[in-house]
Amino acid sequence: SLVLDFFQLYIDNHILGIIIRETNRYARQTIAQRQKDPNSWKEVSLEELKAFLGLLIAMSIHRVPSLRDYWSTDWVLGVPAFSKVMARDRFLDIYYNIHLCDNSQMPQRGDENFDKLFKVRSFMENLNTKFRLNYNPHREQAIDEAMIKFQGRSSLKQYMPKKPTKRGIKVWVLGDSTNGYFSQFDVYTGKGEGRVKGLGAHVVKKLTKDLKHKNHHVFFENYFTSYQLLEDLKKDGIYGCGTARKDRREFPGALKNSGLKQR
Repeated sequence: SLVLDFFQLYIDNHILGIIIRETNRYARQTIAQRQKDPNSWKEVSLEELKAFLGLLIAMSIHRVPSLRDYWSTDWVLGVPAFSKVMARDRFLDIYYNIHLCDNSQMPQRGDENFDKLFKVRSFMENLNTKFRLNYNPHREQAIDEAMIKFQGRSSLKQYMPKKPTKRGIKVWVLGDSTNGYFSQFDVYTGKGEGRVKGLGAHVVKKLTKDLKHKNHHVFFENYFTSYQLLEDLKKDGIYGCGTARKDRREFPGALKNSGLKQR
């Protein structure tokens, strides 16, 4: 189907292969730590992983009180089609072991290479590559922050009262002004990231690194705007435009007292 074709443009067999490898690795590591029978884990196949992801998508459309209810024999709760796709216990085996990285390689907190997003970093990079390769952006692009709704516990969770989604994971995005397509994104990891000198400019440069010398027009709000950023973008062949605060360093003195109204 057309929907499946689009899905596979972004989550292709290469990415699925990484998930299979890391899920099987994590399951073996867990079994070894718990000193269980190594033969108790059946390696996940490509066909199984696709079925597993399909069931997850179906769950987002058809909701029941608990995960196990999808396989219930109760005529109200159960969804018979689920049992035909995958047995409940096998689904739960994959569900509890699904992984995107090798945990043994994760830098510990305090290490200079520590990354709150280590477990999903390579997956995010692969997605960003797919977003870029599968779309030719229009001339006008915009950089802003978006929120992914999340109610659980995480050091990544932010509260932004002025956003439609007030609590969740904040994401910096490069969006197409014509249709809203996000061609690049980066997750905000919290105050530690704010120690980057000139975070706003850092975000803009990172998200526009593939637009250099193509004469794109990039728009952003005053959080990102600075004279130096506009100069740097111009050198990279990108036209920048953003709102500005009067108290921002390097703001032209002649404009501060020009009678212009703030909006």
